[in-house]
Amino acid sequence: MSPGHFKPKILFAALPRVAVNHLLFCRLNIEVEDVVRALKPVYDDNVDTKNQRKVLTKQGEATGILPELLSKDKEFLHAFFWFATAMEKVPLASFVITVEFNSEDLYFQSPESLPMAHTCDSLVKIPSTAYNGDAGIFRAKLMYSFTTTKHY
Repeated sequence: MSPGHFKPKILFAALPRVAVNHLLFCRLNIEVEDVVRALKPVYDDNVDTKNQRKVLTKQGEATGILPELLSKDKEFLHAFFWFATAMEKVPLASFVITVEFNSEDLYFQSPESLPMAHTCDSLVKIPSTAYNGDAGIFRAKLMYSFTTTKHY
């Protein structure tokens, strides 16, 4: 083998495959900046979007209630990331977490509706009312969704 070249199969043979995947494809820590940068809002234009925009504005350098909650509480950050993606580590490749405000699904027409996640698509669905832009209610609904989500 020439200098500067290596055979990954030989180099990583002693490590479990899961460990190699984490080393090569994931960041060890979930950082607020990574998650906030990944947030992509999809507004429900069938209703007034004022409260939706209070929760989350623009993609990339997102602002609003959700980014504030993520930056204030590390436990909330980890719970939200797991809820949205079912991943314990942040991938090195770019990724998107879509936050969809929804009034079309019958489920989301009730003010008692909880946020819902589809982890295969990294999609979080929130009622289009966005809990009237109330940060306390929004946080409580998300926390309840986190605690009732099954971890496989």
